[in-house]
Amino acid sequence: MVELFMLADFNPTDPLEVFRFTPWRECTWLGETWGHLDAKTSGFESNGRALPRPKIQVSNVQNAIGSIVKLYDDLLGATLWRYRTLENYIQTGSAEMLIVEEWQIQQKTSQDNLVIEWELSALDLENKQLPGRSYQAIYCASQYRSPECGYSGLPVADINDQPTSSPALDDCGRKIGSCRLRFGDNAELPIDIQPGLQT
Repeated sequence: MVELFMLADFNPTDPLEVFRFTPWRECTWLGETWGHLDAKTSGFESNGRALPRPKIQVSNVQNAIGSIVKLYDDLLGATLWRYRTLENYIQTGSAEMLIVEEWQIQQKTSQDNLVIEWELSALDLENKQLPGRSYQAIYCASQYRSPECGYSGLPVADINDQPTSSPALDDCGRKIGSCRLRFGDNAELPIDIQPGLQT
């Protein structure tokens, strides 16, 4: 099992800026580069009585992440996506993801020249189920043109997958065919559906 992390929603002037890292080793997965950065997590498990308040410690050796921490208010309020998948899926470039969780950086609990630690919380503390990502059998749950979607190109098609060059009409139908229109027939698609959920 490999953990990968994507930090998003920290730069108010560029909402699409993200920071991807993994404690495993530098790799390319889903068409993106995940840099190596030592990290340790704890407290993600729920006891069934209360939502967990997990913590993540990230190496700050050589100011690896300290610069964006200083620039963006300790990253408070930023979204941290936690992906857990198998090493084999990364090596084969498979889009299969076993677990995806969405967390918010609540507070920075410590920082020195070696390590920065944050406490995380679920984005919506009421009526929240974990992992914090809902899967659907037919429609993609990712927001179009968001960091997890990954598409930032020219307008392609409207919500019914009809071709358009108009930014006002450009929208995603949230199906596999919609994703292929944007990334191509032979690309690994970042689409977030689980066909196995169909009954």
